[in-house]
Amino acid sequence: MYVTLAEFEDAEEIHDIVTSNFINHPTYKDLSESERSGYIKVNSIESIRKKIVSDTSRVSICKNNNRIVGVGILKMYPDRKYVVGTRLHARRDKDSSHIARNLFEEGEAYLRENDYELFYVKSSGNSGRLFRHFDFITLDIFNNN
Repeated sequence: MYVTLAEFEDAEEIHDIVTSNFINHPTYKDLSESERSGYIKVNSIESIRKKIVSDTSRVSICKNNNRIVGVGILKMYPDRKYVVGTRLHARRDKDSSHIARNLFEEGEAYLRENDYELFYVKSSGNSGRLFRHFDFITLDIFNNN
């Protein structure tokens, strides 16, 4: 298993993983249908392709036997020296904690090499527990609830 940067042709497989998770994974069971469809829409194949070629996004994939088993997407703000983690998804039939750890380690190495000072994470559904597992502090500042 290894982590590498996504290529343009990986977008469809990435989209399939993310969409499957939003529809089937228990982490997202409490999303309303409107929220779920909104998340799926912003993760369209075209949207993912735009992120893959963007200078301000970093799309990393975890592969096993030539198959994408996970994806992590970072939105970078180099002028302000911070990054926002916007996606972290693994195939439902794989060990997601191992995949997440590989993606986190690759992302952290990139951030250190490029002198980023802060790393924020946006989470949806109940995924905050995964980030707490990796010692992130969760703040509920983006929700109006």
